[in-house]
Amino acid sequence: LDEGRRQQIEASLRELEGVISVHLHHAAHPAMLVQINPERVRSEGILSQLQAQGLDARVIVPDRLSAIGAP
Repeated sequence: LDEGRRQQIEASLRELEGVISVHLHHAAHPAMLVQINPERVRSEGILSQLQAQGLDARVIVPDRLSAIGAP
């Protein structure tokens, strides 16, 4: 993603109710980590939104974050 597109995606995610934070994380490959409040938003809805934009998106549960090099 170019910088403008990345910023656009981050901004659209931050506008969603229940999104706590959005961070670009460079581990083995660039990954955008989205922290949510599952009582206010469903991860499937966010995945659908990102996939509809042609992005590769998947759920990574907190205990798997170390697998991609996230703190």
